[in-house]
Amino acid sequence: MVNNHIEEEISLVDLIKFFLKNRNTIIISVIISFIIGIIYALLIRNNYVAEAGIYVVVRKPEITFEPKIQDKDFFEEKYFEERKRTIAEIVKSPFVLNEVLSKAEQEGIIKKDEIKIQNLIDEKSKMMNVFIAGSVVKVRVKLPDKYQAKFFADEIVKTAVEKLSFLLTSIQKENVDEEIKNVRQKYNEAVAKYQQFVNNNKILELTTKIEHLNKMYSYYKNNITEIEKHLWKAKNLKEQIETGSITSVGEFADMLAILKFKSSIFAGSSELPLKLEIAEVGLQKINKTNIGEAVKEIESIISILEKRRKDFEEELKTKNYERQIRQLESELEKEKTKQKELLNNKDLLWETLTSLERKKEELNIKNGIKEEIAKVAYLSVLPEYPNGRSRKITIFISCCLGMFVGVFLSVLKEAYEKVKSL
Repeated sequence: MVNNHIEEEISLVDLIKFFLKNRNTIIISVIISFIIGIIYALLIRNNYVAEAGIYVVVRKPEITFEPKIQDKDFFEEKYFEERKRTIAEIVKSPFVLNEVLSKAEQEGIIKKDEIKIQNLIDEKSKMMNVFIAGSVVKVRVKLPDKYQAKFFADEIVKTAVEKLSFLLTSIQKENVDEEIKNVRQKYNEAVAKYQQFVNNNKILELTTKIEHLNKMYSYYKNNITEIEKHLWKAKNLKEQIETGSITSVGEFADMLAILKFKSSIFAGSSELPLKLEIAEVGLQKINKTNIGEAVKEIESIISILEKRRKDFEEELKTKNYERQIRQLESELEKEKTKQKELLNNKDLLWETLTSLERKKEELNIKNGIKEEIAKVAYLSVLPEYPNGRSRKITIFISCCLGMFVGVFLSVLKEAYEKVKSL
């Protein structure tokens, strides 16, 4: 028992000594992690979530005097499910969202064009989510500002109910037909504009020009690289000849012939002096006459290659292909953005048209029977806390990780010192 107690005391003392000895490493690690945690916490964009709901009213069963229990008819169930899907689509349609956005801008909730319809209905942004839970169509809005989140959730629900009442109960079939006619006209105009853009856009032309300029730019850059490679070989061959590194006539003739052949690609037919012939090929040594002629010819090759390299570099500088490519890419991006906007507008109008036509079918099924279609199930509660991890927790976790890293580095340091001392 005494020995165990002594060992525990020694272990505790060693542990304290360890922390004191490595306190600088651990403190620096914690401080760095604390700073990183603060930066990360500030960069995190916290969102507040507000949720409101629309209650879809079940169609009242018809009264019957037959003495039997009436089971829920399959047609009624299918009709009810179709109604819920239709209401969910109308909630997401520009028919509702345009009015909510206009009201938000008028009341100063958001700045003009701060939020667009595409932002709300875009599945990637997850700014607005509409889903069905039983008899309730739920609208969940996620925004950085809690007041904006509550406003949009509530107004989308209230506006949707008003529009539904207008579309499905208050108006007659003729009114729906008129709405469908107007939306179809707008849709046809959007289709015509998109088709006109497709027929007259510059996307293919710009793409072709960019490809051509890229090829020209690559052509000159590749040639400059190739010329520099031949220049290096020519200068190296000249140095070998002058220093006497090459003594074999055959070896020299082969190297010079290859250099001439490759260099001739970058010179005109009359530019390269290709008339040099190696005298006394059968000899094993190169005489001084051959050396002087060879050096002159190689210097001529070097001069022509350097001139052609300068010409290519001047061409790149004059034409400025990179700037032309950037300008054309900017124009191409604008054309693609315009195409995307026209396509989105066409698709949004098609969704509205589909929803209205589905409502027309519902009116036909109802056959003039007035009924309450939907009402506000509940409005959202102002969210107190953002959705996701709080910044304090993030900083705390970062500090804990920093301490762990500091201890780990200290252990490695201690182990290294022990190994070094052995």
